[in-house]
Amino acid sequence: MKRLLPLFIFLVPLLLSAQKRFTSGQVITAKGEVLKGEIDYREWVVNPRKIQFKRNGEVKTLFPKDVRSFKVDSKNEIYETAAVLVNQEALDWEEMPQYQTYREVDGKIEMKQDTVFLMVLTRGSVNLYQLMDAKKRTHFYFRKGNGSYEPLIYRKVKIMRPGQLLMPDVLEDNNLPRSLVFEDYKGQLKYAIGDCGMLDSAIDKLTYSRSILDVVNRYNECRGQVIYIKPKDRARHYVYAMAGRTQSTFSLDDANNSIANALPSTWSTTLGVGLEFGIPRSNGKFSWKVEALLMNASSSVVTTSGPLDIGAIDTRYTLDLQGFRINALLKYNFITGKIQPFVQAGVGNVSYSKGSFEVRDVSTGTLREQRLLKSEPSLVVGGGVKVYEFFLEARYASGNDINRTTGYDTKLENFSIVFGYAYPFTK
Repeated sequence: MKRLLPLFIFLVPLLLSAQKRFTSGQVITAKGEVLKGEIDYREWVVNPRKIQFKRNGEVKTLFPKDVRSFKVDSKNEIYETAAVLVNQEALDWEEMPQYQTYREVDGKIEMKQDTVFLMVLTRGSVNLYQLMDAKKRTHFYFRKGNGSYEPLIYRKVKIMRPGQLLMPDVLEDNNLPRSLVFEDYKGQLKYAIGDCGMLDSAIDKLTYSRSILDVVNRYNECRGQVIYIKPKDRARHYVYAMAGRTQSTFSLDDANNSIANALPSTWSTTLGVGLEFGIPRSNGKFSWKVEALLMNASSSVVTTSGPLDIGAIDTRYTLDLQGFRINALLKYNFITGKIQPFVQAGVGNVSYSKGSFEVRDVSTGTLREQRLLKSEPSLVVGGGVKVYEFFLEARYASGNDINRTTGYDTKLENFSIVFGYAYPFTK
């Protein structure tokens, strides 16, 4: 792991310099003026409370009170300023509102008035919006025509003593605490878009998620008024090739020679190809990688053991390995954009097409050839930086004992520096 320290030192200034990722966009000010410039786009998971807007070389910080809306051109992503009621009740079990019995549950929901940037999901006869708050709870809002922004209500409460009538003639006999779900948003949608038939059954099947967008879009199409639909978040996939240098370090344990503990580290060339699959809805942060790399490693050393005055024994250890490594890695990008510092970790398996390990007594020529495993699992960690489609990374891999001969433990570690190119086969 110490070998990765220079890489992290190298990445720090790149990470800091890439914090601002300005891309073309526009804002509509509170006065209605349209300004074109650049927006510091952060692939927001939580809706931003402010944005950085650059125009004519000047950078300004803009809050919801300053603009009516803003748009990120490259993503065709729109945020609209709105004064809304935000549900403050938690959905997780530990913090959700609790009541002793069903009869005590009321319709009073803890709401807070706030002025925020809402992500626009669709515009038409009915507009639909999304807000992810600081606690990472998702809220949906709709607006019909020039009406107010109405929250779609989804609520969960905890009942401490559920041994009550759950519905007429149905007795809940479980005395353990349980949660009760209120899906008011379904009734709200039926009322708002009920003038376009055949949607009630689809609404009944909805979950409180972006699946609501599909129903609202169907309604807007029915009414013949579709102005905007947010593009789906598509994960990007790549095929890549890489080449570099690998330092192999060998540790060994010879039961007959206490001073034999390592072979000299050696460098060799490595080549590889792989596939990278972006994970949907991770905003480009996470991806899976599957790759294959050629590997070879060889080293030799002579050790002297025993007292010199009674005849020391010189022993030569010679190790030669060739094969290929298959890795499965999970990759995380700290930021997305033109410059992407990343880390990754996973597991691998090395299959040896050639493997020999000889232990030879130099004076007598006696040879003890060791039996090696045909393959071994390994752990792989690393990090690097991607600039446009090119990447540079360092990685460390550690395996297990590959020597099947009792008394001769042999382990292999690799530190690699590779350079490569990733070609996107999805847009």
